[in-house]
Order: sequence, then structure tokens, then C-alpha cells
Amino acid sequence: ESLGLSFADLQVTQVETTKIKPSDNELLDDSRHFLYMFCLSCFSYLILPFGHFIYLNYRLRKSWQTNPVVKAQARKLITVQMYWKVGLWSLMLLTLTYNLIVAAKSDPKYLINYLWPFFRFGIAFICFLKIQMLTLSAQSRGGISDSKISFPDTSVSIQFTWQGDSLADGWEPHVSILVPVKVPGCPKQFYMQFDTGSPYSMFYRNKLKEIRDRYPHSIHSASDNDTTVRNFDLQFQGATGRVFEIRIRPTEGNNIDWMNDSIPEIIGTLGVDLFDGKVVKIAYQHQLLVLSDRIDTSAYPGQFKNFIYAGGRILFPAILAQKRTILYFDTGSSMFELLTDKITFELLKRKDGAVIKSRMWSWDEYLTANMSVSDAGIEIAGCSIPIRRISYIENANEAQVQQMQRMGIGGMTGNKLFLGYDLIIDTKTKQFAILKPQK
Repeated sequence: ESLGLSFADLQVTQVETTKIKPSDNELLDDSRHFLYMFCLSCFSYLILPFGHFIYLNYRLRKSWQTNPVVKAQARKLITVQMYWKVGLWSLMLLTLTYNLIVAAKSDPKYLINYLWPFFRFGIAFICFLKIQMLTLSAQSRGGISDSKISFPDTSVSIQFTWQGDSLADGWEPHVSILVPVKVPGCPKQFYMQFDTGSPYSMFYRNKLKEIRDRYPHSIHSASDNDTTVRNFDLQFQGATGRVFEIRIRPTEGNNIDWMNDSIPEIIGTLGVDLFDGKVVKIAYQHQLLVLSDRIDTSAYPGQFKNFIYAGGRILFPAILAQKRTILYFDTGSSMFELLTDKITFELLKRKDGAVIKSRMWSWDEYLTANMSVSDAGIEIAGCSIPIRRISYIENANEAQVQQMQRMGIGGMTGNKLFLGYDLIIDTKTKQFAILKPQK
């Protein structure tokens, strides 16, 4: 699932579009502005004297903010409001009690003034200063959050395998990347799809329920309706990861075939949070995912280029049909070298090339892909890569198409474009490189 849209909605408009996402400074300024306005909303206590923090919590939940630093600061403001409310009214009651006693027994000139509420303006001023000094690191690097799957080593190599499928014109061996995994207390070999179209990793609810029903001591959760599971080890081929939290996606599908190991049993998705704030090298020919904390780009002079990384989405600058554009990188759309709009499809496909229609299942619905051979090429990260097959999806939602146009995205690419290379993506520095594979 890409950009919060279904796969079908990722058909985009012509490659002439060149508008790009807002800059990091713009995103950072928007986040600060949100916190300033949120801080001013604290004065809703003048209208809702006893429950204004409920309004603040509602506003935070309805906001567009995904930056964990911003959300943490907003939650802190809510907590301060609750403590301040309890403390203020306690002080006011104590002041009232004192004044009543003083007025009854001594000189009224010793009464305490009731101007304590104006102390709130001082609190607001302090909050504004803290927001001004706040470093919005997660927003500025474009990430989603710290990864909820961690590894004990600074560099790990994870083996993967390819899943193939039959299309209208034959067998396609590179439909998706599957990562073998094992869950605690269960001997069966499972798989998770490596999908950079999903910002977050997830388990599929129906598969997880079957595992728990058969092996109650495997992955623990409070109920079958939980939206996340936490704190267990996930065994990969080549590494063991500690899962602090992973989402559960409501799904339906076939039951697990516990007796048949010849067909991969896919129980979930590994999303971008697997390597958020890290470096991932997809070594296609060696079928390896290499995760590390950093990479020495000086060893590859001139080969690393900037890319756009926002909200866990990976957008590569490229030149297509002599036009600058942006390509969304989605390994979940593995078999597509270039998935674009119908007009660009007609422009770049071979004139005498037949159009092949193929139905495929994606996120609970069937889609129709139109594919044809192409003699075009694409320039990306200093490499000129031929496009052998170009595709588009029928009946894309027009509103979503326009949204993609405003984002300046001219197409989407999967793994197949890079099969002859090593693709390195550094989400910390927002740089990537396409390298010839090492022996």
C-alpha cells in the first residue's frame, strides 16, 4: 500500500510534471506552527474551565502530524495542562481557605490576591520558548519514527527469496521479495513480504490468529482484536530481530496449510520502518538485504545522489522521456519496471508492441495491468537503465491521480528495474546509489 492509497490509485499523470514535495525547512516550519497553535489552544480553559484538555487531545488526534517528536511535545503540553489545572485549583482553594480565616480573625490587609490565573500566561510563554528551541529531528530527516524492529549488531545481512507468478504472457519470477521468518514457539517456516510501499511493518490478523490458536505460547496479545503485538523475537535467515511493536492488519484469506512447506506461507509485511534511520542495501543478485547504521559514501565518489524521503515514502529523482520527474520506489510492485499513466504508456511503448492485460490480486481487490514492451530508457542516480516493459493500471481513481500529479510523481518502479545492480538507500542522509554488484 503506497502513500496511504491502494495500488490501483498509484496510476499517475504525465511525466512532464516537475513539482516536488515541500522542503524539509517547510515541513519543519509547519510542525512548529502546529505546536504554536496547539499551545495557544491551551487558552480554551477560558471557555472550558474543567475539561479543556479533552479538546486538546481531540485536536491532536485529528491533526495530520505523524512526526513522533511533534506528537510527543503536544502530548507533553496536554500533561502539563492537566497538572497545571489540578495545581491551580488546589492553590485557589487553599487561598480561599486562608483568606476566609484571615478575614474572620485578623486584618483584611493580609489577604492574598486572586490573580493566580494570570500565571498561566507565563507558562504559555515558556512553552513558546521550548517550541522555538525544539529540534524536530524525525521530521527534518523525513522519517516516520525509530524502527520498532531492532538488531543487536550494527550491520546484519538477511537472506530473501523471490516469489513468482504466472501472467498473461508467461511466468514472472520476480513478483515479490519474500523474507523467511520464524516466530517464537512455532517450528513452521513463514515468510513476510518486503514492501517499501508500506511505511510500517505488519502481521496479517487471520494468519496471526491461526498461529496463536495452534501455538498459544507463540506471540502473545491480550485479545484477537488487538491492533499491535509487542516484545518478541523474530528469527530471520542470518539475524534475529527484537520486535518492540508491530501492527496487525485486518485481513481475510486462505488458512495456513500446516502440512505443506512447498508453498510460501506469507504472514505479514516488512515495511520501511525496518530500515528507517538506517542504511539498506538490496543486493539483488545475492538475494540479500543488508541493514547498517551508516555507509562511507566517500568510497563511492559521485555515485550517491539525493532523494526525497517523507513519511516513510521513498521518491527517486529521475529523467524520463527527457523530462525531470520523480519515481516512487515500491518493492511491493516488484515486477513493474515502470508503472505510469496511460498517456505516458502510449508515448513510451514500442509502436508495434502488443498490449498484454493481466489481472492480479492486490490489497483485497483484483486489478488489471496493461503491459507492453518498450525501447525507452530512464536516467536515475547517474545510471542509464533500459525499460524493457512499461505498464499502467486501468480505472485509476481520478481524484487520486490528481493528488499524485500535485506531488510531481511521474511513475512508480519496483525491483525489476534494478535487478542487475545493488541498490543502496540511506534514509538518514537521504542519499541513494545504484552500484554494480560486488563479486
